[in-house]
Amino acid sequence: MINITQYLSRIKFNEIPKTNLQTLLQLQRSHLLNIPFENLDIHNNIQIRLDINRVFTKVITNGRGGFCYELNGLFHQLLVALGFEAKLITCRVYKKETGFGKEHAHMAVLVKLENEDYLCDVGFGDFAMEPLVLKLGLIQKDLKGNFQIDQYDDSHLQVSKWGLDDSKSKKVLTPEYIFRKTAMNYSDFEEMCHYTQTSSESHFTQKIIITRPTLTGRISLTGDSLKITEGEQIDKQMLKENSEFDDLLFKHFHIRL
Repeated sequence: MINITQYLSRIKFNEIPKTNLQTLLQLQRSHLLNIPFENLDIHNNIQIRLDINRVFTKVITNGRGGFCYELNGLFHQLLVALGFEAKLITCRVYKKETGFGKEHAHMAVLVKLENEDYLCDVGFGDFAMEPLVLKLGLIQKDLKGNFQIDQYDDSHLQVSKWGLDDSKSKKVLTPEYIFRKTAMNYSDFEEMCHYTQTSSESHFTQKIIITRPTLTGRISLTGDSLKITEGEQIDKQMLKENSEFDDLLFKHFHIRL
């Protein structure tokens, strides 16, 4: 059983939580702003296991971040503990070069509230800051862009983001991932969780990344660079030595390994 008080303190949520849309919106935004997406354990040869108590200790007690199986797994537990009707769902992530990837390669959360379904995701990097209602064809304006959900096939829905094409001349709708509405168990993701942190084909094993959004941009740290986005302004600096990474990790994410 998770400690709700400790969890809410970690994400700096200071109000009395209610099972309504406003609380859901604030919880997701607070989570994203305060808990980074990161894969540091993978590059430090620390196995990530789908044990919610272990994940809670890492992310909430020890002030770390994690990737989708950890962050959305925890967020689902918080929502259920607060009385929300929430379930884990499986997603297939889109890549321009290869199309949609494997089932269970991403985990998200679906919440039923006031006769509507909402897609919640606190573990997908540069994605929506607020829950997306499952109304097909609706353009939903968010701090991180405009999103749209459509029917993909008989079993999947597709969430996409509006942006400019490669020539920067016209707006296009680019897929983020497709997902099923069917409820999944946490253990259903164990095989892909293992693959993601061990396979040479997984982009998570290719490089270190820790990132979190701000209200006006994003902060991202890799093994060799720091990138800070503020509106249209991008500041990128290359790291000259290994000790810089540790210093920047603490400065921007309050993490010491």
